[in-house]
Amino acid sequence: MKGYWKKRLILDLTSRTSSVEAIEDEILEDFVGGRGLNSHFLFNSQTHHHDALSPENCLVIGTGPCNGTEIPGSSRFTISARSPLTGFIGDSNSGASFGSEIKYAGYDQVIIRGCSEAPVYVLVEDDRVEIRDARSLWGLETDVTQEAIRRALQDPTLEVICIGPAGENLVRFASIIGGFENASGRTGMGL
Repeated sequence: MKGYWKKRLILDLTSRTSSVEAIEDEILEDFVGGRGLNSHFLFNSQTHHHDALSPENCLVIGTGPCNGTEIPGSSRFTISARSPLTGFIGDSNSGASFGSEIKYAGYDQVIIRGCSEAPVYVLVEDDRVEIRDARSLWGLETDVTQEAIRRALQDPTLEVICIGPAGENLVRFASIIGGFENASGRTGMGL
């Protein structure tokens, strides 16, 4: 099916491991775009039955078939999970180049599950996936966090999404910030 890699990246923060899983053509045809893919995954994985703050609640980042192209509006991506704000499945849509970068790395969706004992961040460079220590970033504002990661990796063009002190302090309407002006701010996805 055109526009898809037919792959999802699965990150387990508890074991600090990653794996790649195939996405079937039927799912891509029936559940188009990031919101469709994410909703399908969350419903079928039964993670929506768990408390929003439990390690079983997956955070899912989904892209559409046009991400990474020059089609207007194709840079949008969707972040979904059981909402800590409402208790129901929630999602938030954002712009910038992060969704395109997921596609350039070869994935249509990223699933984050589990819970790390210490703050971490994930570095994805095509097939190379690393879960790295982020204790030095804890407590920083999102713009400072993004710049610190870019500086540490010596890549000023690196796309970063992150949470800030609101998410770290379990504010139920916390956002995930990408760039300096793009927020996934609906339904508390940054918690």
